[in-house]
Amino acid sequence: MKKLKLITDDDFERIYELQNQERIKIILDEMGEEILVKTLDDKKIGSIELHDNDGNFYILRMFLDELDSRYTNQGIGIECLLFHKEMFGSIITCAQDDGNTRSDGSHLTGGAPGFMLKRICLTIFIFIPLKDKMRKIY
Repeated sequence: MKKLKLITDDDFERIYELQNQERIKIILDEMGEEILVKTLDDKKIGSIELHDNDGNFYILRMFLDELDSRYTNQGIGIECLLFHKEMFGSIITCAQDDGNTRSDGSHLTGGAPGFMLKRICLTIFIFIPLKDKMRKIY
């Protein structure tokens, strides 16, 4: 897993340096329902949209390729979720990877299924429903 270097930490906004020395911002909204990722000149790289479900959060959408794909597989997604976990201390859940779009619009596409299954580890507790059972990934 690639590591980002934390440059500044200002409550709900952090600046990180990627391995290529480019710097990005990760911004949490105060309700915990959106994690924005932007360049330092405020171009949107991507976001994670979450639904607050009684203090636990459910991922509706996540992407890091709005500008282009160079921001994927850089460790940004894991830093977003670690930052959220640190600020809110909540469980984060996501839809089952079954190819279906739910009524709330949530579904896993692109690199999201692999990201959720392979890269979520250690201190983040993510629950992914598999065949009507909950499996804890950490």
